[in-house]
Amino acid sequence: ELFASHTMHFRFLPYVDGRVVSYEVNYIKPEPEIYKALLEKYSLCADECVFIDDNENNIKGAREMGIHAVLYKTREQVIDEVERIIKENR
Repeated sequence: ELFASHTMHFRFLPYVDGRVVSYEVNYIKPEPEIYKALLEKYSLCADECVFIDDNENNIKGAREMGIHAVLYKTREQVIDEVERIIKENR
């Protein structure tokens, strides 16, 4: 698998339940279709998801789909924002 050769750069992968890879679905962020593909693949509700990225355009794309999104700046900032989102949406 093409993606497998790049996984050493994504140390977080063992901690996630699934993924959608752009070359597999023929869409890239921030195209709405890539977010739709993820939501459909795992039967997710957008408002129950959190998307984290370091690119503002990708964050905007996720938010336009109704997904909570956090712009990565620091690890601590992401943790704080995700905890806030979870608390506000219980």
